[in-house]
Order: sequence, then C-alpha cells, then structure tokens
Amino acid sequence: MSIVRMKRFELLAMENDRQVLLAGLQRAGCVHVDEPENAPDWAEIALLAGRAENALDETREKLLTIGDALDILSKHNAIKRPFLAPKRALRQKELLDPTGVELALRDAREIISQSRRISALAAEEGKLEALVAGLEPWESVDVPLDAPQTAHLRILFGYAAPDVSWETLVSRAETDAPLAQLYPAGANREGVYFLALCHSAQEEGLLELLKEYRYTRLQMREFTGTAKANIDRLSEQKRKNAAEREEIAELLRASGDKQQPLELAFDHLSTAAGREETAGRLMATQRTFTLAGWVPESAAGYLDRALSAFDCAVSYESPGEEDDVPVLLRNSSIIEPINMVTEMYSLPKYTNIDPNPIMAPFMAAFFGMMYADMGYGAVLILLGSLVLKKKKPQGRQAYIWKLLRLGGIFSVIFGFIFGSFFGDLIPSFAKGFLGVENLFEKLFGGRYPFIDPLQGAMTVIIMSLVFGVIHLLFGMGVKAYLLIRDGKPLDALMDVGSWWLTFGGIAALALGATPWIMVAGLVSIVLTQGRHNPKLGGKLVSGLGKLYDITAYLSDVLSYLRLMALALASGVIANVFNILATMGGKSVGGILLFIVIVPVGHAFNMAINIIGTYVHAARLQFLEFFGKFFDDGGRPFAPLSIKTKYVDILKEDN
Repeated sequence: MSIVRMKRFELLAMENDRQVLLAGLQRAGCVHVDEPENAPDWAEIALLAGRAENALDETREKLLTIGDALDILSKHNAIKRPFLAPKRALRQKELLDPTGVELALRDAREIISQSRRISALAAEEGKLEALVAGLEPWESVDVPLDAPQTAHLRILFGYAAPDVSWETLVSRAETDAPLAQLYPAGANREGVYFLALCHSAQEEGLLELLKEYRYTRLQMREFTGTAKANIDRLSEQKRKNAAEREEIAELLRASGDKQQPLELAFDHLSTAAGREETAGRLMATQRTFTLAGWVPESAAGYLDRALSAFDCAVSYESPGEEDDVPVLLRNSSIIEPINMVTEMYSLPKYTNIDPNPIMAPFMAAFFGMMYADMGYGAVLILLGSLVLKKKKPQGRQAYIWKLLRLGGIFSVIFGFIFGSFFGDLIPSFAKGFLGVENLFEKLFGGRYPFIDPLQGAMTVIIMSLVFGVIHLLFGMGVKAYLLIRDGKPLDALMDVGSWWLTFGGIAALALGATPWIMVAGLVSIVLTQGRHNPKLGGKLVSGLGKLYDITAYLSDVLSYLRLMALALASGVIANVFNILATMGGKSVGGILLFIVIVPVGHAFNMAINIIGTYVHAARLQFLEFFGKFFDDGGRPFAPLSIKTKYVDILKEDN
C-alpha cells in the first residue's frame, strides 16, 4: 500500500448548524481540520470573522472530574477489569446520548468528596499520633497539664538532653535550688522528661541551672487534665477517625456499579471535547462559519453524502507543492503493525514513500533472528493471538500485539534453524532425566541444528553481515526508485549506481576477480559526487571527499553484528537456566527444581530480551535503513473522530 492521497477541503455552512454538522463530521471520521493559520488565503476571512466560540474549558473540567473519580475507584479496587476482557461495545447513539452525564458527574463529585474526606482523616490521624507521642513521656505524671500557677508556686514541664544523668540533675537542683522539687516522667531519644515544682522566688535560678543541661521548657496549657486522660482521648479520636476512614473506603470499594456509567460519561465527554477543540479552529460570523482541512481522496464521495443534509458549500483541491499535507499510512493487516515503528521515528513527508511495506520483512526477520527460539516464538504467537481475539484492542495497543505475533513467527523460523526450543531444553532434559547424551547428534547424525550459534558463531557473524549488506543495498535501491520516479534517472545512476558498482567490485575482488570493477566504481564516485560544485577543482575535491563515505558504509555494515550478539545472549541465558533446572537430577527435589526454574527462568529471559530485541531491530531501521532514502518530518493525519478509552463503537454504526 502507500501514503493515502489527500484533497484540500473547505467548508462554508450556517452557524446554527455548527454543532450538528461537527457531530456529523466526527461520525464520518475522515476530516483533518487545520488551524486557520495553516489555511491558505484566510487572511481576508480573518478580517471579517473571528474564532468560533466553544465550551472546551467547561468540557475538559467535567472530563477531569470523571477521570479523577475513575482513578479513585481503581485505587480502592472498586473497578474489576480482567486482563483479557474486551471493551464494552456500544452504538454511536448510545455514546453520544448525554442523558447520564449529569448523574455521572454527581456520582463523580461524591466519590471525589469521599476520597478527600479519607485524606483529611488520614492527615488528622497523623497529627493525633504526633500529639500522643508528645504526651507519652508524661503518662505516669498524675498532675493536670493545665494545672494553675499560684502566687508562689511554679509548675514547669520540660526535658533535658538525653545524655544527662538524672541523679546528677537532682543533686544539683537540691544544692542550687533548695525550694524546687524535680519529679521524673519518661525518657526517649529526645531527652529526659521531668516535672519541676518550685517557689516563684527561685524560678529564674532554676531555669539558669537547667540551661546547663540543655533544658527545653514545654507549654502544655493546650491540654486539659492529665497526660493519661489526654492520651486516652486522643487515641479514641484516632480510633474513630480510622473507623470512619475504613467505612468510607468500604463505600468506595462497593461503588463498582458506578464504573460503567462513569466510563460511558468519560468517553462521551472525550468525544464532546474533540468537537469543541475543533470548534476552536473555526472562523465564524454571527450567521456562518467556515473550516479548512484535509480529507482522503477516496473519502470525498462519502463526505459529500454525509453533508448533503446541510445547507453548506464544499470545495476540494489537490495539494500544491508548498502545502504541508498531513500523512496517513494505510497498509494491509500484516504490514499495519509496522506503522508503530515508523511513527516512533517520524512520519515520511507526503511526497516521500511509505517505508512500512519494504521495512516489514526486515524488521520481522531481524526480530526473529535476535529472539531465535521456537518456544519463545510460540509463546508470542499464542499470547498475541489470544489478546487480539479476546481483548480486541484498538490502535497502538493492537499494533503492539500484532507486531509481537509477527515477530514470534520469525522467532520460530530462526529457532528451528538454530535448533533452539527454550534454549537447549530438550537435550538438557534428555541428559539430566533420561541419561541420554547428545540427543540431537544421535537423532540427526550431526545434521541438526542447521546452525548452532554457540558452536558456529562465525557462521552467524557472516549471516548478520550478509543481512546488513542486503538491507543497506535495498535502502539505496529505494532511493534510486524515488529519484527515477521524480524524473531524475541520471541522479539515480550517479548517486546510487556508482556506489553499487564500487560495492560489487569489492565483493568481486574478495572472491578473486579483477580489481578493475572496483576501480571503475571509485572513479565514478570521484567524477560524479561533486557535480553540484560550480568549479572544476571543487568537483574533484568533493568527489575525492566522498570516498571517505566508504568507512561510514563499513561502520553501518558492522552495526548488524548486534543480530549475532543478541541471538547469542538470549541463547546463553536460556541454556544457563536449563543447566540450573536439571542440576537436581532424577530425585524428587530435582523434579521440583525443574518445574520451578524452567517457567520462571525462561519467562524472565523472554521479558528482558524482548525489549532489547525490539529496540535493536528498530534501531537498524532508523539509523541504517532510513538514512539511505527516508525524508522524514511528515505531520500525522488527525481527523475529527470518535475516540474512546473505555468502550468500542460497533462497526455497523460507522
């Protein structure tokens, strides 16, 4: 397939039809609405019209409220969503019906209020705990904390440094302040707590004495009664808070019946927000509005039928050379998941080529060679197929599972070539539990596996380099095709043909043929690569400089050694787990060890290698392959459409 051909789309309609018309465009899902600044010849329109009013902020606020409520229910395990459960399927009219939104908003606000009450109670419990901790050293003191001072009696609550000797402190007080009496309370890491009773005449002297022991006086007047009474009161309040908090949490856990109405309201508001955001891009007067954007050429007829019920004027134009046309990639179901790889890098320019069909076999083959295990590949195929069938994911999530399934197919192929089924699980099991040495040797007489990466690493290295050369030459061939397509066949011959001649000459020389083919290629590079320089000397210097690019191509080819490196890494780790799993032999403990280590170890190996395999397979496309022909920087085609998070729209309603 290819990049979808686009038409410039402009619409002029009545302002009182705006909401209904935008809803119709949203259901059609095929119109990318541009900002007015991106629309040609709109400067004059802007003088007569202004931005259309919209309720985007209000809609987003409601959407945020619903989203917060759903997050709270999920946090309290009120939402039960099995992994393989598909989304709820609805008709468009059910999604667009606003009847239940206000009720859902009321429920959402109540849920948020309950969650805030839980947070407030938890914060208050923290304060109560701090108060109790501060009173615990005084629990044994049977003196009211708010005991009144008299004309001659002073009551001091406080503590000295933790390293102070209580006996020394009492002895000093008896000597230096005979009209004072110290009563011990408790002690902790903060210090030694005590109550001091003294005559008012000796208060200052006692405080001066206590300063030597780093004394801190505490004001306890905020409490009424003894410390024990306050501790009991605060602990009871803390218990009540905890009970109320648990009661509210239980209410939230029991609110699962509100999940579906909230999710439906969320998707309804998301759809409404999409319309309001688009409305903000329109230019409008009191009676009319206008929009400009892009529509796939193949959808123009369908769009005309959708707009036939409205009083509006519609025009279509082919894009010009200067237009920044949004890019939509449309491929078969097999190639479609590769879109995700391209989108991670950048979309191609509208005038470029869709790289996915030509990249797909390389991406899948590289993934398969690095993962390279029949067992691992079978798991990916089964898991991907199961998720796609049961969960029915859409968009990028569907791409991920389809890509894993495609990679699993090639993993099985290369695993068969390398003789790997969960590493060397089969021969390891035969050796450890059946006493059969070299199982494959006895079964196949040394003819299988076809390639053993551990014993024949050089073969895998050569295979990796050959794949790299093919990949790079293919990318250069795509560049030649684009130049020929754009009416530049001589550029294709000079920019690609001269390098192909050089590489072919190098290969021929390595096989023992004449060096003159390579010489002819090098000469053609020198004579053609500097042709854009206006001066003859500059042409030759530029051409000679281009010879240095041979080192860049060599570096690119060596990058493909990562195919060998990751294949070996995955295989070695798998074999290590197999060794550990069969160490116990035929004993009961050995069998239990095998049953535990095989699934756990290989699941771990699959998990850690799948990310690296994907990243390195994609890297070879981005840095080595795309650099040969890819013109990036395209902006995505983002039509006004119904986009949902929690429900799926039945296809028959589209």
